[in-house]
Amino acid sequence: MAQAAPAPHRTHSFAKKTFHKPTYCHHCSDLLWGLIGQGYGCEGTRRACAPCASIPAPRAPSGTTSVMQRGPASGVRRPAPGVSGGSIRPRRRLPTLGALHARAGRARDVHLKFQGRRRRHGWSPHLGSAIPEESIFFAVKTWSGFHGTRARVVKKTWGRYVTHLQFYSDKDDPSLPAVDTGIPNSKTGHCLKTVAILKQALKRVYKLPHIKWIFLADDDTILGVQRLCEVLSCYRGGSDITILGERYGYGYGKKETAAKGYDYITGGGGTVLSIGAAQELSQCACTALTAPDDMTLGACASLRRNITATHSPLFHQARPQDYPREVLARDRPVSFHRHSTPDPLRVYATWFQHDDLALKRWRRDEL
Repeated sequence: MAQAAPAPHRTHSFAKKTFHKPTYCHHCSDLLWGLIGQGYGCEGTRRACAPCASIPAPRAPSGTTSVMQRGPASGVRRPAPGVSGGSIRPRRRLPTLGALHARAGRARDVHLKFQGRRRRHGWSPHLGSAIPEESIFFAVKTWSGFHGTRARVVKKTWGRYVTHLQFYSDKDDPSLPAVDTGIPNSKTGHCLKTVAILKQALKRVYKLPHIKWIFLADDDTILGVQRLCEVLSCYRGGSDITILGERYGYGYGKKETAAKGYDYITGGGGTVLSIGAAQELSQCACTALTAPDDMTLGACASLRRNITATHSPLFHQARPQDYPREVLARDRPVSFHRHSTPDPLRVYATWFQHDDLALKRWRRDEL
């Protein structure tokens, strides 16, 4: 009886592709990151590959083993026993969110260790490397009723990893340290207080020429210091005009008010100001003590000083549980806002502490 001819080889045809849902590489099982053009896809087999992965070899002809399984210890793939070629597609186990965060943390450790070697040997840092934390002045807005609660949380979490930290309140408190702005506390708005903070912060940084940025935060802002330094490496500080944060819009919804609409940076997730931008906003006027500070400064910047605020989706006005997990897993959040359940110490430890500890280790190596 004549033997049937073997099936022709089935080759792959890979092309750059945009995936519209979370997709994992068939070669290394990593998540394909990004919004567009995340990787390559095969038109025939619908396989997906990461840009850095080697393109898989053509499928073996019929009668040979093509289904692969991962070895128990070595990580080398080997043929699954008793499986004919191409008959069964193995089910891939997708990594959990915790595994993705752990993998990102290990990659950050390697990056910081390599970056420390470059600097110790006198090499200039490459484009996109994190800026020095010492070039940022952190101004935290609080009041005397929160000195023992929210302000202490800041000092226990991200405040431990910054050099220039100053609390601005309605009373002096050297233990924080906090200084009196001269503005009485109000339950809402805080416009006059915020303008006073900008003026006092500028007086401080005039004596510190190496500072290029002012980070204005609430006392319940939860921040990743190392991630903030990474983001600011893509922007110009100092005398340049840069305003960065989570941007909102006001007045654009109706035709009769669209011409008077403006953008503003919501303050909960933190507002990043270059020294030049802080000088401009410190001259803005508030209509009342309780006027909303972020909206008033946004209107002043947009309508009167022709300054455009830059939006970053990495700053967050709300808590982590208020966002889809897929959104937070895709990006590297810089900040969250509000203290509630879960405990803010736990939120910081989950999202930011690993990166900030690496920053502390890098400092120790430099010394």
